[in-house]
Amino acid sequence: MSSPALSIANIVDVVVQVSPIPLTAPTFNIGACVGSSSAISHTQRMIALAYATWSTTMLNAGFTTTSPEYIAMELYFGANEPPQVGYVGRQDLTSLATVIPHSGNAGTGYVVGDIINVVQTSASGGQVQVTTINTGGVVTGLQVVTLNDGTGYSAATGLSTTGGTGTGLEVDISAVGETPLVAIENCRALFSQPYAYMSTTAADADHIAIAAYAQSQTMMYFAGSSTSSIPTNSTSDVASVLAADDYDRVYLTYSTTQGGLFPNNIYVAAAQMGLMMGLNSGLAGSYFTMFGKELPGISTEPVNTIIGKNCNIYTLFGPFKVTQTGRTPSGTYADQVLFIDVLTVNIQYNVMDALLSLPAIPLTDAGEQQAIHAVNNACQSAVAIGFISPGIWEGITIMPAANNPNLGIEAGDALSAGYEAFAAPIAQLSQGAIAARQLQPIYVPII
Repeated sequence: MSSPALSIANIVDVVVQVSPIPLTAPTFNIGACVGSSSAISHTQRMIALAYATWSTTMLNAGFTTTSPEYIAMELYFGANEPPQVGYVGRQDLTSLATVIPHSGNAGTGYVVGDIINVVQTSASGGQVQVTTINTGGVVTGLQVVTLNDGTGYSAATGLSTTGGTGTGLEVDISAVGETPLVAIENCRALFSQPYAYMSTTAADADHIAIAAYAQSQTMMYFAGSSTSSIPTNSTSDVASVLAADDYDRVYLTYSTTQGGLFPNNIYVAAAQMGLMMGLNSGLAGSYFTMFGKELPGISTEPVNTIIGKNCNIYTLFGPFKVTQTGRTPSGTYADQVLFIDVLTVNIQYNVMDALLSLPAIPLTDAGEQQAIHAVNNACQSAVAIGFISPGIWEGITIMPAANNPNLGIEAGDALSAGYEAFAAPIAQLSQGAIAARQLQPIYVPII
C-alpha cells in the first residue's frame, strides 16, 4: 500500500492576504427635488431615479406629467449633459408641526424627555417630546420628535396620548405640515446620496431658512425666485438678504413666469441643479463653471443684469443664451464650493482608507509621509479634473515647523503641481499628541 502524499505546503508555503477594498468617497453629482405631492408615502420619503427610466418610475409611483416634481425632474434630467441619478422626496403636509398641552388636562407624573404618541383617527406615527414640566410632572412644553412627525394629522384639540412616565396628558394640534426646511432635513437624515436639493414649494422665506441650514452642512441648495424687487435697488429682497448673510451653499436664480407664457421657469432651480450635477462627472478634464451654460426648458429673462446681489439669471447676450454669473450669494463661485467639497471628502476618505488598510501608521516622519501620500493622491485627482493647476501662491504664509524656514509656503512661492502637502517634523509633536497617537497636522495650499 502506497504512502499518502505529503502536502506541498511543507516545501512551498503560500500565505494569502487580500487588502480591504477602499471605500469610495461621495460623488457630489446627485440632486434631489422635494415636493408636497402624496405619491411618495411618508415612510418611503424618497425614491431614486435613473436617467434612462426616471419618467416611467415617477409615473408608476403615482405622479402625473403635471405634478410639480415631475416637471422639475424633467428639467433636471433635461440638461445638455444630464445627471445619471436623481431623487424625488416627500414634504408631508399632514405631519405634526406644533403640539401643545391641552389646557386643564396636561397630565401628571411626566418627566422631561418623555416620548409621547399623539393619537388621532386616521393618523399615525406622530410623536412629541416633553421639554418642560411643572410641579407634579404637569407638562408645560412639547416639541415634535425629529423624523417622527407622523402623517395624516389635522388641527384638533383634546387629543389623547400614550407613552411616557405619567398619565392623563391630552394635547392640542395647532399646526400641521412640514415646512420645506423640515422636509429637506428629514430627507437628508434618511438618505445620504443627494448632494444638492431644491424644493417645489419653497417661498423666499423658506429659501432663507434652508440657506441657513445648508451653510452648516456639506450640500448645495438651489433656489429660484420671481420677486420683482430682486433686479432693483431694494435691500430687503431675498437676494439681498442672502448676500448680506454671506451664504455660499445656496445658488439663487431670478426667474419669473414670463407673463405666464413659460411656467417651467418656476422650476429654474431644478434646471440649474441638473446642470451642475450632470457636469460633475469626475472624469479627467471635467472641471466646469456655471457661467455661460444653457438651460434647456427654461426661457431667458427680459432683465440681463442684477447688480450687487450675486443673484444668478438666465438671459440673452446677443443671440447667446447665458447663465450668469455662476456665483453664490457670498460672491464665491458655485463651482469652487463644489470642488472644494469634493477635494475635502476625497482627502478624508483617502486618509481613512490608509488608517484602516495598514497595520499601523507609526508616529515617525515616515509614518507622516504615508498620510501625506494619501492627501497628495486626493489633490492629484483634483489636478486631473482641472480644478487645481500650477501657479504662484498668493495666500497666507504657512510655516508649521519651528526653526525650519525650508518647510512651508509664503506669497510668491511657486506651486509646480498646483498643490503641496507638508507637515512639521514628528519630533515637534507635543507629549499630549503623542499620547493621543495624533500625527502632525497636514497643510495643503492649493491653486
